[in-house]
Amino acid sequence: MAHLPERTRPPDPRSRAGRTRRILHWAVSGAGWAAFVWCWVDVLGRTRGSDVAFSLGFLALSVAIIVTATALWVAYNMSRARRRRSRLVLHVRPAGAAQDAAVEREAA
Repeated sequence: MAHLPERTRPPDPRSRAGRTRRILHWAVSGAGWAAFVWCWVDVLGRTRGSDVAFSLGFLALSVAIIVTATALWVAYNMSRARRRRSRLVLHVRPAGAAQDAAVEREAA
């Protein structure tokens, strides 16, 4: 089978922002990040070191608990999926196996 070249379309000019809009987006985004950093510098300047350490410790503990719980949940779901997959496999019996099973049931 011959490899067909991919057809690529040029980007739609209506979906591309103009130069002025891109500059405006960069300026607004930069101002937002500058305000965010300034506010955190202001907050950290007003708080004691022990409060910052407590907050960072609390965040680290929260992340550890969330990651551990998620990993356990994923492992549980994977084990359930493995067990379920084994039940969904179709076991094909040899041609005479159904008759043999019927004879065994009658004999019992």
